[in-house]
Amino acid sequence: MEAPVLDRGAIEKLFEIQRRTALLLMKQAGTVKAGVHFLVPRQVLIRWVERIEATEGQELGRRRRVAAPA
Repeated sequence: MEAPVLDRGAIEKLFEIQRRTALLLMKQAGTVKAGVHFLVPRQVLIRWVERIEATEGQELGRRRRVAAPA
C-alpha cells in the first residue's frame, strides 16, 4: 500500500480484521480526524507495527524457547 493515509476500510483489508477491531487498532496506532473520518498516516502505522513487533516479538520468541522440547 502506497497511500499516505489509511482509512478504516483499508485497515480492515490490510490486517484482515473486522470493523470494530480496525477501529481499535486505529485508535492505538494514532488516528487523525479528517472531517467526519478518522485516518491513520501510513508512516505512523508502520512505526506502530514495528514497535509492536519489537516488544511482542521478543516475548513470542521467549515463549517458543520455553515451550520447545529439550
